[in-house]
Amino acid sequence: MDYGRDLNKTLDVYTNARGLFINLDQVTECLIDSVILLAARAHGFVKGKHSQKTQTFVKACIAYVHITIPTLESADKQIKYFLLSAQIALLNGLIGETDSLCKAVLANLDENFNPLIGELNKTADILLTLLGFLVVVPSDPERDFFQLANGVINILSKDWSHDQTKMLTVKIYCGLIGFLSSQTQQKLPYRIAYVNSNDQVFIGNQEFLKEANEMLDYCFNQILDIITKLNENKSANLKNLFNICVRTANVLVANGNFSTRSISNISNKMFKMADGYLTEYNATPEGTREPLLRDPINRTFEACRKKKEAAAKLAET
Repeated sequence: MDYGRDLNKTLDVYTNARGLFINLDQVTECLIDSVILLAARAHGFVKGKHSQKTQTFVKACIAYVHITIPTLESADKQIKYFLLSAQIALLNGLIGETDSLCKAVLANLDENFNPLIGELNKTADILLTLLGFLVVVPSDPERDFFQLANGVINILSKDWSHDQTKMLTVKIYCGLIGFLSSQTQQKLPYRIAYVNSNDQVFIGNQEFLKEANEMLDYCFNQILDIITKLNENKSANLKNLFNICVRTANVLVANGNFSTRSISNISNKMFKMADGYLTEYNATPEGTREPLLRDPINRTFEACRKKKEAAAKLAET
């Protein structure tokens, strides 16, 4: 049922319907979808510039879904809807609600963590999507700057032993590196209209930058620890080691600030290690296996060279 621009009347219908169809998940999902759509429509009607009345309405929509989502039986669907609701909440400028919904995503992943490889793949996909979204989610100045990112790290502290190649773990650490690198930039790679993200909230805040860099160092060290452990059985892990080094180098080149020596040094180390693993892998006769190609290293190295030159020219001006 839809009452057009009378969104409050439509929301009242959905509120009444929720009480009539308890424990019917298909109906509940339909109601959640509909209320999320109402919040998106409200944003469209006002073009993101909310009055007190429309702001109160979208808050009511987000409160509705926040209360309703936990009644779903499927943990996967709960996580999906919490994340979608967080995105719509931020679109409407609801910072506190966004933070709470993101925490609900992490809490559900934590509570329902499954170490089997198929489930780890799903968990990794959700965490990477969340990290991409967190780029524009402003931190609470009264709390830890990177509380949500620390929540991602907490999920990584669980049993990921079925990720035998360690590529899933490295992907998530690279996702963290990309997110944290974005937070140290003067201008974020994207933004949401009428939302002040961290590049505006924490302009010139040295404590914020210090914490971001400390977490970056932690993530780099975790990747280096993974490389060290895989090196204990290097002959069996040469291809994985090559892929890990190339992926890490790609993330550094795409997101790193090459005006800092540490980023330049780490990227050079990754190139050197990747080249060594490629050479050793291709020199080892293993039947008919295909050799590793140098193209990924060459492309990333060329992009790195251009970025270093741009950083040097900027430093001269």
